[in-house]
Amino acid sequence: MYIWDKNVLLHEIKKEGKQKDEITTWVFEGFTPTAKLVNGKAYSIISDHIGRPIQAIDDNGELVWSCDYDIYGRLKKLKGERTFIPFRQVGQIEDAELEGLYYNRYRWYNSETGTYISQDPIGLAGGNPTIYGYVKDPNSWIDVFGLNCENNKKEREINIDDKIRSQMEGRGWSEEEIRLLANTNATGSSIDKRRPNKTSDGLGRNDTASVFGNDTTYIIVNDRTNEVVQISDKNDTNWIADSRINWFNKS
Repeated sequence: MYIWDKNVLLHEIKKEGKQKDEITTWVFEGFTPTAKLVNGKAYSIISDHIGRPIQAIDDNGELVWSCDYDIYGRLKKLKGERTFIPFRQVGQIEDAELEGLYYNRYRWYNSETGTYISQDPIGLAGGNPTIYGYVKDPNSWIDVFGLNCENNKKEREINIDDKIRSQMEGRGWSEEEIRLLANTNATGSSIDKRRPNKTSDGLGRNDTASVFGNDTTYIIVNDRTNEVVQISDKNDTNWIADSRINWFNKS
């Protein structure tokens, strides 16, 4: 059973026979999920630049769920139980029994085709000639109710530590260039697994990261902390890109 708080999911109640019902409570900021509360445990939810959940962390700081998305909103590189976090693109919930179909309030979205399975209720008056189409750019646009799309991309406020700053001049980067590049669409994904002695706060990292740029001119930014993890050397013609990078548009 689902209980809603206006237009966001508040509780999921699972009947456990004679046992006590399992109640999951979701916490939202706007339409972006920020926490999951269940069985006396709290999980923080980390979202990407447009509000899609990409990580869940327990109260011990351990990563328990993570994923990436393709252009249609399908899960990639999933770690953990798929249904642990059911929210997909902003405003969408994946039905556990209908894998790949996302409930989008007034319409259902098919992540296999990147389209809705029903027409826009106002037809061609909606300004979309396909009638079934989703947003024009899922990297920055959202459609919370399945009725009207909007640009939801927020400026990424990145953190540049002393190590990266010491490399910038020698590798041909300015702070403005890095900040501008970090606010373009990601071109790849990676992972930040720095040890405690490699971070400014003395805490290790185990987070997903986004890559911006190309294989010779790129930056890597931690998705959770917004720290710049790596900058390529634009002055080194023999520079080899980090092998952990998964480029989106390369086979």
